[in-house]
Amino acid sequence: MKKVILLSMLALLIVSAIGFAGTHAPIYSWNASSTAWVEVTNTTIAAATGTGTWSTGGLSTSVQVPGIGYFMVLPASPTWFKLPRVTWHLKISQWIYISLQYLDYYIHVDMPGDYTIDSFSLHVKTNGGVFTYFRTGGYFTDENDPNNTIPTWLGYKVDTATGPAVGLPTTGTNNSFWYDMTWINSNVGSPAQQLTVYPGGYWEHTFQGWIGFRVGVEQAKGNYSTFLDIYIQSDP
Repeated sequence: MKKVILLSMLALLIVSAIGFAGTHAPIYSWNASSTAWVEVTNTTIAAATGTGTWSTGGLSTSVQVPGIGYFMVLPASPTWFKLPRVTWHLKISQWIYISLQYLDYYIHVDMPGDYTIDSFSLHVKTNGGVFTYFRTGGYFTDENDPNNTIPTWLGYKVDTATGPAVGLPTTGTNNSFWYDMTWINSNVGSPAQQLTVYPGGYWEHTFQGWIGFRVGVEQAKGNYSTFLDIYIQSDP
């Protein structure tokens, strides 16, 4: 008898585990061009499962009809009987759309002076908050001699591409718009120094980034370069 009970319990646990795991339930996306619902097969876009099947066979009032199945016997007098609730649970992941106008810029300067180049455009839209931090190549550095550098700054505007209203600050410092590239590495250059870019909900903005640099009369000729790495993470 104990063995029968144990086997029955084991069978119940197996059935429960199967029910909890769920089975694939097709999910569809509306295709406007073909005006039809099309099944989504890429699970990184959308997916669905169904769990907890039920039938009248488990009721004490059900009667088995051989070869057909179990039927529930309703009371002779009209009585409302509630079927199990059907519930839909929906989890929306955070998504983000990003576009960068250019990835490489090629500049040449023939005379000393302070310069900037038209902004690069970073367009972002997402349905949640975003954390960010930055790593840069520091000052423009001679690709053949790391001791030759050019003071370099980065500035940005939001939703406007108009040029900066202020000139470059004293070498090694910041002002109301320009941030020294080495300062960026030291102050917002790690996960521990992350910045919050909008706290949450849907938002869409275009960030215009400007790079400024100072070429002195004593600057050695050569090929110089620097870079900007942008790291992002969802706001949990």
